[in-house]
Amino acid sequence: MRRGTKPGTEGYALSRDSSANAASAIAALDKAHHKVSGEALQREAITATTDARFFGLYADIPALVYGPRAEAIHGFNERVDLESMRRITKATALFIADWCGTEEV
Repeated sequence: MRRGTKPGTEGYALSRDSSANAASAIAALDKAHHKVSGEALQREAITATTDARFFGLYADIPALVYGPRAEAIHGFNERVDLESMRRITKATALFIADWCGTEEV
């Protein structure tokens, strides 16, 4: 059985992935989010699917779905909160720097 899956399913849930790689990714995002927002990262289950599951299912790469506050997703009046977009952008940059590392240029 693949990590992050339930028997008989093709889904992937990072919260069920107990690998060190997944724990490290979650910790790095928690840290980046907190540094930018000053708040703990809220974890929410969604009833939709994204392509992120394929990274966990078939490539053994933990995949996090992280984004701005939004309303009317996929509707004709879809919109995001601009301030949350700024926070997410900063947190994503910090996450990438922590996860991938940096080097002097």
